[in-house]
Amino acid sequence: MSDILPSVGHNQGPEDPAAALRERLAEKHEKLLERKDELLGMEERLPASCTDEDIAAKLADAIKACTTFTKNSEATRTAEKEPFLAAGRTVDGFFKGHSDPVDRLKTKMGAMLTAYQREVADKERRRLEAIAAEERRVAKEAEARAREEARVAREAREAEERRQEEARKAAAALEGKRRAEAEAAERKRQEDAAAAQKVLDDAAAAARDKARETKQDANVAKVDAGAKAADLSRSRSTAGSVASLRVTWDFEVKDEALVPRQYLGVKEAAIRVAIKAATTPDNKCTLKIPGVKIFPKEESIVR
Repeated sequence: MSDILPSVGHNQGPEDPAAALRERLAEKHEKLLERKDELLGMEERLPASCTDEDIAAKLADAIKACTTFTKNSEATRTAEKEPFLAAGRTVDGFFKGHSDPVDRLKTKMGAMLTAYQREVADKERRRLEAIAAEERRVAKEAEARAREEARVAREAREAEERRQEEARKAAAALEGKRRAEAEAAERKRQEDAAAAQKVLDDAAAAARDKARETKQDANVAKVDAGAKAADLSRSRSTAGSVASLRVTWDFEVKDEALVPRQYLGVKEAAIRVAIKAATTPDNKCTLKIPGVKIFPKEESIVR
């Protein structure tokens, strides 16, 4: 490559490196280009068609000469390109030697953060599940109390109805001046019974409302217990970075013989496209592919 670049102290202006390289190659391989022109000159002398053995033999010799030229040209091209390829590999190695250790450190720190956030998410999920279980227990007890209070109210109402029936029978048996007193007493008893019934009905309705309210609170806690891993693990650093768990779906081929023809190869790109298409907006995937294990993968995302 050194003969491409101008020497130290040159007075040349800036030039196109590609043009300079083409010029150098043309000068260095002048004979190769002359041979190309010779071969291409045969095209003007070609007959309209091959009609005898003499023409066939000449065509065969000409084809062989073209093949030899192509092989020589390819070998020369490979030799000329090798220094550039070596330089490219040197550049790649230089930068990879610096970026690879940083990537390894990033991977190590990411694994640490993922493990911590997974633990945080699991702990929070267990806490919410415990709250939901307690709320369900409270709701069940409240429902049982409501049923018991309704039973007591019903028995009290039935007892009052029996008392009223007995009072009516007693009133009907009264004669003379006691009839008016009995009727007045009956009216008083009816008013008292209506007031008592209203109190019982209000208590039963309040108990049922309380049971429904408690059950709704339990359902809310249950929904919270099923929150996404990202919501359960999200944290923010003092510098403003937000870290959370992201759940993606990955796969592992268990038995390639069972994989359907459309994924043969195994066509990992096709499998990943199928997984992405089958993943729901709430990040659930129920795709089944014979011979392939599809599973969720959690990793930390830092923004």
